[in-house]
Amino acid sequence: MADIGEILASLAGTPPGPLPEATQRELETSLSSCWGLLDGSSAGGMEGYKLRGRTEEMAWNPSMLRFQIERHGAAVNGSARAELQRWEMDLQRRTATLVSSGRRQIRPTAARMDVSAIAAEIASIVNEGRDDARIVRRDMTVRILTGDIIPSTNSQTTAGRRRRFSLELARLVLPQGWRRKRSTSHLVFERDSPK
Repeated sequence: MADIGEILASLAGTPPGPLPEATQRELETSLSSCWGLLDGSSAGGMEGYKLRGRTEEMAWNPSMLRFQIERHGAAVNGSARAELQRWEMDLQRRTATLVSSGRRQIRPTAARMDVSAIAAEIASIVNEGRDDARIVRRDMTVRILTGDIIPSTNSQTTAGRRRRFSLELARLVLPQGWRRKRSTSHLVFERDSPK
């Protein structure tokens, strides 16, 4: 296990500026094993093992070591963006400071979808009593097959689209005598039988 003094010694005589890739990878390994010894190192949820193979733009300016790192928590949860953190370490003072945090696009966002127009189409079908493969009718209820209407993409996008669709559809069918059936996990509307 490396310590901070050994890291400082390995950088002695290194000119200020960006570090070569090989040096950066060696420093990642050393830093990961002693990261917890730096005051402030747990900011932003950082832990030493997260450094390995992921630091970018590492630069040395005695006794300051700077780098940025892409964090993947949001991406794991379906986001098309990753958090980008910039760190400064004063190895002499044994401190680590999260200087800034931003976002980086890591994959294309899902194509835009006009859920209002889709809700208007489905509302028209429901209100006019027409048959459609995306709707299951039974007695005086209609079950909307939301998964067929709003296909899955990443979890955040899909959940947001389906929520907006449900709200807009309710806004369009409720004035026509429908009410949302609350006892189900599906999107179901019902109305009273005609007297």
